[in-house]
Amino acid sequence: PQYESTTAVIPGRSKEILRDCPCNLRDKNGRIWCWFFPGLISKKQQRQLTMAVLLLSDKSKKGLQIGPDSDSNWRVNQKLYRPAHLCSAKLGAVCYSPCWYEQGLHQPPDATAGPSLTLVNDPEALKFLRETQEVAALLGAVLSLVHPALFAQGMELMKTLYRKPDDLRNPDLVLDTLAIWASPFTALSIISNRSTPLHRDTLGAMNCFDAVMSWGEYENGRFKIPAAGMTFRYDTGTTIYLDTRTFRHGASAVVGERFCFVLFFRPSML
Repeated sequence: PQYESTTAVIPGRSKEILRDCPCNLRDKNGRIWCWFFPGLISKKQQRQLTMAVLLLSDKSKKGLQIGPDSDSNWRVNQKLYRPAHLCSAKLGAVCYSPCWYEQGLHQPPDATAGPSLTLVNDPEALKFLRETQEVAALLGAVLSLVHPALFAQGMELMKTLYRKPDDLRNPDLVLDTLAIWASPFTALSIISNRSTPLHRDTLGAMNCFDAVMSWGEYENGRFKIPAAGMTFRYDTGTTIYLDTRTFRHGASAVVGERFCFVLFFRPSML
């Protein structure tokens, strides 16, 4: 396909543009800060992902989590999720990382990095990562094309962790996870049947790309980036690479069942 390049935006644009063709967005200096790839993930790969999410829903007690509608954390606030009786998979979100610094309020200043607690507490997590290897590897491979330096930095980090596991918390689990971790990104999130309000990922790495991919049986998917004055057609299998810390973005509710697969970097690890 031919990829269009679009210079973003004019603040206060009165009419929003709906994009449905592959493209990238550039600033006035020509630096690309967003790539839009509709239909990047095949139907076969989408079925593999759906089976992995369904297995996680059935077997894991620590996987996908959701909170009450009064939860101040919008990521698990029940109001943003589709009604459970309309869904085949468990509602909720979960994040995995082979190694990072925990974000809790009571971490000591000399805390060491280690696997996410979602891996420590859930024996089904490694099985899920193994079942989603192919898509994680594909999204990492695309990163090597759209941002080679970031890809190289992520891969060098993984090699460093593998060479020096004894410097980390729970080194055996770090090595077990790295053996099946199939991308240069430092963390992975799965979101089941949630709309996402406009936000910035303030814990993300500045000037880095995250990969955001959606799939499922749904209609009317839309992904908004207000700074560009654009809305993207967020059909099943679509992937967007975006500097999510700098630019507000969000995905509106859909008609049907939708899942989201997000790969991202934590700056403290890079």
